[in-house]
Amino acid sequence: MSLTNDIANIQTGLGNLWAGTGTSANAATSSLNHQNDMISIIDQENERLQAKKQQISGAVANTQRTIALNESYRKRQVQFIYIILLLILGLLIYMFLRNIELFFPFIPSFIVEFLTILTMGAIFIYIVFLLRNISLRSNTNFDELNLPPPVINTAEDVEAKRNAAMNIGDVLGSIGYGNSCIGESCCDTSVSEWNMGTMKCVKKCDNVDEAAYNGKCYKSGQVPTGSSLTTGTDLVLCGKAWIPKGKHCFVSENFEPMANGPQPNSASEKNLYSRV
Repeated sequence: MSLTNDIANIQTGLGNLWAGTGTSANAATSSLNHQNDMISIIDQENERLQAKKQQISGAVANTQRTIALNESYRKRQVQFIYIILLLILGLLIYMFLRNIELFFPFIPSFIVEFLTILTMGAIFIYIVFLLRNISLRSNTNFDELNLPPPVINTAEDVEAKRNAAMNIGDVLGSIGYGNSCIGESCCDTSVSEWNMGTMKCVKKCDNVDEAAYNGKCYKSGQVPTGSSLTTGTDLVLCGKAWIPKGKHCFVSENFEPMANGPQPNSASEKNLYSRV
């Protein structure tokens, strides 16, 4: 009789344990479902914030380009204003010298003519210098010189220069013409590309939202800083490559890591470019 009661108690306990396990499983399933819903909400909010960040970054980049174009336009117009002021100054000097000749007849005329030719010539030369300086500047950035690209020697030119160097005994010169290259012609286009910021060949990155550093491609959030470099050194973007902060950068291209970011020469900038 005692054994039967013990078995019945065990069965009752197992039944209660099974019921409790089922209740706990249902509660755990409900909690997991709530967690999945929360993860979905967080992912949606993160996507919304990322899209908003791209919009803000694009607006900032467009504003920066607009400011740069307006500043370039302003500097160009200042040069033309200088030319107009020089013309007015030349006219005033000419009238002044003519009046001297009329009101002071005792002054020899050749002196007045000499001063007239001297001042007019100086003003004319300076105006020509200003016009030439304007013509050498980039249409979109007045601070940059719009110089023609360097001449790349053909194979025939290289051979002719090597022979000429050998004829005059310039052994080093004859060797130097063998494998010479200039600028982007030195880059292996299959794995590298020319970076105007550092004036060097850098690793070509497959994604538009990446830039190179030490032969590897990084996005803005993945760039090694601090402990990965010299103590206290951070990286900044220079063209299509990351460089240590403080190192000279020739051209900054305002690279903003984003796959669908604003592109240069967009339709909204046509009027700005046409003004320059």
